[in-house]
Amino acid sequence: AEGDVALRAFADQVKSVCRDSDILARLGGDEFAVLLTNTSRIGAESVMDRFGESLERYNQEAGRGYAISFAYGVVEFDPRRHQTVEALLADGDAAMYAHKQQLRRLSGHGG
Repeated sequence: AEGDVALRAFADQVKSVCRDSDILARLGGDEFAVLLTNTSRIGAESVMDRFGESLERYNQEAGRGYAISFAYGVVEFDPRRHQTVEALLADGDAAMYAHKQQLRRLSGHGG
């Protein structure tokens, strides 16, 4: 039950930084995707920064004994490269794993 609480809290925090025109989808388990319409890569990074700040505030205020964290990948749609949603998501997955590796190196946990 606590996992469901965490997923709902995560989704609520994502919604709090998105616009009405953006699309949030749960892909399964703890994986989400957000389509930020008419947004550049720099704009998307800014949204992720705001989301991180929002989630950090939530973690501090909720005091649930655990912190919700996330890793993300930003991909800008390229119609020549992304002819399917699956191709776009695959690039997003690759970017997310690269981001996770970078975070591990910065925190000194290797990987």
